[in-house]
Amino acid sequence: VVKTLVDDLAKCPTAENEVPDPDGFMAGIKLHPHQKHALIWMQWREGCTPPGGILADDMGLGKTIETIALILASLKEDERVKDCKMGESSRTTPGGTLIVCPANVVIQWQDEFMLKVKKRALSIFKFHYDQKEHRKSVLADFDVVITSYETLNKNLKDRGVFSKIHWRRVILDEGHKIKNDKTEISKCVTKLDSDKRWVLTGTPVHNGKRDLYAIFRFLKLESFEISNIFNTWIDNDNHWGITRLNKILSAIMLRRTKQDYQAKNPDSKLFSKKYIVIHKIELSADERQAYDCVMKQTKQQLLVKLNNQQVPAKVLASSGIVTTNHVLTMIMRLRQMCVHPCLIWKQVAGEMAQEIQATKLKLREALDCINKTDEQIKIDHPIFDEDNLSTKLKAVLQKIQEITENEDKVIVVSEFVQVLNLIALHLKKRPNGKDDYEFYTGITKPAERARVVRKFNDVCSTKILLLSLKAGGQGLNLMAANHVIIVDVHWNPQLENQAHDRVHRIGQTKDVYIHKFLCNDSIEERIVALQQIKMDIADAALAGTAGSNRFCDDELRFLFDVRK
Repeated sequence: VVKTLVDDLAKCPTAENEVPDPDGFMAGIKLHPHQKHALIWMQWREGCTPPGGILADDMGLGKTIETIALILASLKEDERVKDCKMGESSRTTPGGTLIVCPANVVIQWQDEFMLKVKKRALSIFKFHYDQKEHRKSVLADFDVVITSYETLNKNLKDRGVFSKIHWRRVILDEGHKIKNDKTEISKCVTKLDSDKRWVLTGTPVHNGKRDLYAIFRFLKLESFEISNIFNTWIDNDNHWGITRLNKILSAIMLRRTKQDYQAKNPDSKLFSKKYIVIHKIELSADERQAYDCVMKQTKQQLLVKLNNQQVPAKVLASSGIVTTNHVLTMIMRLRQMCVHPCLIWKQVAGEMAQEIQATKLKLREALDCINKTDEQIKIDHPIFDEDNLSTKLKAVLQKIQEITENEDKVIVVSEFVQVLNLIALHLKKRPNGKDDYEFYTGITKPAERARVVRKFNDVCSTKILLLSLKAGGQGLNLMAANHVIIVDVHWNPQLENQAHDRVHRIGQTKDVYIHKFLCNDSIEERIVALQQIKMDIADAALAGTAGSNRFCDDELRFLFDVRK
């Protein structure tokens, strides 16, 4: 298999190879040189084995328009192949291109086709789960069908129309969504019947090499689509596994970063400059007391989990068995306390509880922990009152005011909806504060999401967008803003990078500022250090030089500076 990939690689187009823009684009829509190279590379990959690959260009370089260009350039050949297959006896009907993407990006894909492609050049169909059209002959007749991962999964479970069409190509946008090979969505995309398969993602690796297994499985990369073979021959942390991964990725993946592009084109004005601004926050004396208490309890729980003999027997007796999930919950509480101590009373959001499968830290437990250490910290202490500004939120609100007074727009990002609600509570207290911000979170309905994005991108409208990290990290174009505020840092740096690139992309004319608010002498500083370690692991995996990459006790030790 590797030999076949290497043989194909000998015919790979070089960076200097380009093709003309395909017919079908609207007047004024032109591909940039790097996008023309992506088009010829994708055409080359569709003639290789397996047909397709990974388009891993950095977020904002134009994966969407590169994909549209491929569809336009292949249209005549796709129609010819479809006509030939029509006469064949088969349980499936030959179709066009299926694009699968996060639910909040479906409308954006539709808009991109409308804005960039001439009318009637392509027939586009947006498929919802409650769609009345379930005839495969009708759906297969469209050049492009767009649907969400969730809709696809439900449809295939019900043996719906998607299982009855042989697609010319299947394209997974934000393809890192399938990285966990045990999830239903990751498994369901492999069941699709198609000639060619593509994964679009600017962040193919989040945690390590294992993230690539699900992508290889979807692409039907012979042999390496089998878990045991992947583990034995690639995810083995030895020289030969690294070499094999490097050969495979060099053949099936195209990746260009903004930094690489700017280094090769120093005079280019394609991208504006991006600045990372770190704002250091000093907790107040009372905030520090409360934080240190929870930190002490968390560290004790971690030591219990690690079976460390330094833990007093009475702590072991009272704690029982401590799991990683419990420790992760405590880490989440520490992160929230850095934002505002009142958040320790809040119950874990539903999606967060499901994600880490953790026991919620109840109000009384937290109170008991604090009161044992310092009798002055009570439930009615002002630091726990959400109507009072914490030190960090005061700094965040001051920065928001500074940005908006300068007639710029800002995106405020947090992993926690409760944090966004707190910020909104204090924004409302300003004169006309109710009118200049919008929410975009996991509970925002798809139709409402489209309205929010369009309103925010309107020059004369909303100046502040309160964005939840995971809901807003995929596929959105929010270039009306040139400031992003990260309220609480996340240990997965790729999620934060996705938020940055909602504004830092082709077409942005202003310099972009990423504001990160970090509390001194807190877990946030350790998380930032862990982010760099994870970025190094991801970069090494993509370069084929990765070593061990498993998230485990060692990372928990690192966060709390606990030695073995």
